[in-house]
Amino acid sequence: VVHREDGPTLDFRVVDHDRQNAVRSIKSLSGGESFIVSLALALGLAATRAAKASFRRVIMRWVRSLMVR
Repeated sequence: VVHREDGPTLDFRVVDHDRQNAVRSIKSLSGGESFIVSLALALGLAATRAAKASFRRVIMRWVRSLMVR
């Protein structure tokens, strides 16, 4: 998060392993690179969400089993 006069804003950066691990602004990405980064971010968020949902289900089942006893 970058704080500016007009308020905080997100400033994403990517690590470019093809360019000696250079840290780049997302504004410098080509169209194809932007697509790949967007897809990776979406898949990562979906996986995180799915993992949290399954964890919640396990906890809820455990709590229900305690209540039945």
